[in-house]
Amino acid sequence: MTQQPGDNLTVKSASATAVLWVLAWCGVWLTCSCSHRSLESFMIGPGSTPKNVYRAADQLPPEMKRVAVLPLMVRPSDSALEAGRQALEPVLHAELRKTSRFETVEVTADQLRILTGRRQWGAEEKLPPDFLKQLQTVTGCDAVLFSRLTQYRAYPPLVVGWDLRLVDVKTASVFWAVDEVFDAGNEPVNNAARLYLLQQMPETSTPVDSRTILNSPRRFGQFSASQAVATLPDRKSLLAKVPPQPADNQAEMRKP
Repeated sequence: MTQQPGDNLTVKSASATAVLWVLAWCGVWLTCSCSHRSLESFMIGPGSTPKNVYRAADQLPPEMKRVAVLPLMVRPSDSALEAGRQALEPVLHAELRKTSRFETVEVTADQLRILTGRRQWGAEEKLPPDFLKQLQTVTGCDAVLFSRLTQYRAYPPLVVGWDLRLVDVKTASVFWAVDEVFDAGNEPVNNAARLYLLQQMPETSTPVDSRTILNSPRRFGQFSASQAVATLPDRKSLLAKVPPQPADNQAEMRKP
């Protein structure tokens, strides 16, 4: 039998329809499968954690219960760092409170100026005589946290640098310090920031694009502060451990 031109058109039309149905079903499958997935699965490589950390001990001393947090320092006449200070100082305070390692007392720049004649001090500077004792008298603190914002870039790739030092009032020595730069252009830091965002998001059926944190200076700053303060030594529980009570087997034996 001779095949007519119309027959070819019918075959091609049926083939095209089948292809369209296959593509449509693939789209539905991808939509359903992705609706329960985050973009975390599309990351390549591990995340990062701060490396430049010092601890005098693995646990905070039981008596280190209150910490005076000094104003966040920045390099003078640096407009970018000053903008970072205004944006991230409240973030640092919030992350310190979240750790529940100790009670924090925030010392304002004006309070520090009244006490010492200056609005900010760094741990590496020569401090005034009885500086720590003065702060202890005013705030009742057991330690003082010196903080400095060393780097800040508010456009991609985002960069935040923290230099934090916890000084024991009693010994005037550094008990904990972290000096770290978080650069979103670094792939492990990039991954760690995206994982942090996903962990903060509530469970949802809508896919979360974890890359949004790489374009948000405040969110990325929150991530960096969280990672920095997470390196603080742990707080040893002050609750006495009660040994488990033996089972009352006698009562069981008395049952008929």
